[in-house]
Amino acid sequence: LTRFSQFAINGNCGGIPLSSSGLEFNGSLQGEDVRLHWKTQPNFEAESFIIERSSGGSGFISIGTVINSSNNNGSSQYYFNDTNVPDGPVQYRLRVIKKTAAPYFTQIVRFNKKAPILISVMPNPVKESFDIQFGKMVPGNYSIRIVNAAGMRIQTQILNVREGDIKRISRPAGVTTGIYFLVVQNQANNEQKTFKLIFQ
Repeated sequence: LTRFSQFAINGNCGGIPLSSSGLEFNGSLQGEDVRLHWKTQPNFEAESFIIERSSGGSGFISIGTVINSSNNNGSSQYYFNDTNVPDGPVQYRLRVIKKTAAPYFTQIVRFNKKAPILISVMPNPVKESFDIQFGKMVPGNYSIRIVNAAGMRIQTQILNVREGDIKRISRPAGVTTGIYFLVVQNQANNEQKTFKLIFQ
């Protein structure tokens, strides 16, 4: 299953305190989507809120706009659902458009969508070598470990991998016939997948 992790204190992802700025901004996880929430004081001065997102270390882009509905009858609350969240680290902020002053940005809230590691190994059973085919996954450095049934590490190597890559692994020298395990682990987020290998 796809999973999220959230950079947060008490699950709130930070935010600008309502008392000091008139606006509080945070976010929460809704399955595979991100639900953003912000609250403004009465008569909060702004024409609109532009929701911006950054992923993969790229710059922020606009993904939506919400019109300000603040009035003097009480605080106003706003919600925005991002249903197209990219895999990997993702950041959100609001660009507040004001009538009488330059726009400004809220504090950033951060999430990390962990993509499932989709990998196949063939042939298996193995004679001289086997291929690891990487399907949908987060690119980066992966450790490739072969361990025996007792948990003893036989071989380890680090590979830089992108989606669609096929990496050929040679049979370790001196490995006898039997059952072993292949552990493929993302070095950035420690997500891993384990396969049973049969060496003939």
